[in-house]
Amino acid sequence: MSKWIALKRNKRQETSVLVQLDNAHRDMVQKNGAYLRVIVESILFTAQQNIPQRGHSEDRSNIGQDSEDIPWLAERLTSQLATHQQWLSPNIQNEILNIASDLVLKDISKAVGKTGKFSLIVDETTDVSNKEQVSVCLHYIHNGQPAETFVGFHEVKSAKGKALFQLVLDVLHKMELRIEDVVGQCYDGASNISGKEKGVATRVQEVAPKAIYVHCYEHLLNLALQDTLQENTVIRNALAVVQSIQNFFNTPKRENVLRSVHMPDIDPTPYSPYIKLKSLSETRWSCRWEAVKAVEQQPERILLVLIELS
Repeated sequence: MSKWIALKRNKRQETSVLVQLDNAHRDMVQKNGAYLRVIVESILFTAQQNIPQRGHSEDRSNIGQDSEDIPWLAERLTSQLATHQQWLSPNIQNEILNIASDLVLKDISKAVGKTGKFSLIVDETTDVSNKEQVSVCLHYIHNGQPAETFVGFHEVKSAKGKALFQLVLDVLHKMELRIEDVVGQCYDGASNISGKEKGVATRVQEVAPKAIYVHCYEHLLNLALQDTLQENTVIRNALAVVQSIQNFFNTPKRENVLRSVHMPDIDPTPYSPYIKLKSLSETRWSCRWEAVKAVEQQPERILLVLIELS
C-alpha cells in the first residue's frame, strides 16, 4: 500500500524513475548537441579562413584554457578528456568537413538543376608533391545572373583524355547532373583536353552535341604574351638573367648567405628587407612578375653576395 501511494505521488509530481531517466537523457542530448555545435562552427570557421585544423602539438592537457567566451566549454573538454570522447580527432574533423562539402555541393547542384543547362570549366596542373590535380568548375545562370562555382580538386592517376573525361562524368554523377545538359566547355589548349580525336572536348561533344568548346581566353593571352615577348631580345635576356640568379641561389647555403647580409640604411630610403627569390613560372606569364620583383627590389643585396661568393 505504501509503495502504491508513493507511485501515485511520483506520477503526480513527475518524479518517477522513468521520468528522471528520460529527463537525464534529454539533458544529455541537449548538452551534446550544444558541444557538437561549437566544434562544427569552429571547424567550418577555420576551413573558411584557410586556417590549419591542427597544430604541431597534440598536448590536450590545457585544451580548454582559451575558451573564455564559452564558460562551460573548458569544463566539458576537460571532463571528456578522460573518456577520450572530445570529438576532436582528425577522422571526426575530416568527416565533418566532408559532410559540409557534400551539403555545399547539393546546394550548387540544386541551383544548376533549376537552370537546366550549364558549362564546364576544367584545368589540370601538377602540385608540389608531383601529383596531377584537376580542378572542375561549373558556369550557369543563377537568379538571372551568370555564376561560376568551383566544385572540387580531384587527383588523377592518368592525364589522358579518356581518364579526364571519366573524371568529369564521375563529378557530374555525384552532383546528380547530366552530361547531356552541358552546352559549353572551356579548357586550355593541351592535346589531351582539346584534341580533335581523343580530347575531353571531343568526347563531351559526342554525348552533348551542343557543348561548344572555347579555348580559355586567359590561356590564349598568356600564350600570346610569351610568344610576343620571346621576340624581344632585351626582355628575353633580362628574364634569363632573373632565372639564372634564382638557380644560383636555389641552395640552402647560398640562400642563407643572401638572407644574412646586413644592409645599412641609406637616406632617404632604407634598403628593403630580404625577399625570397622565385622561379619564373612556365605556364602563367603574370606570375613571372613576382620573380622579377624579387630581384628588382634588392639588386644591391644580390650584387654584394655575388661579389662575396666569388
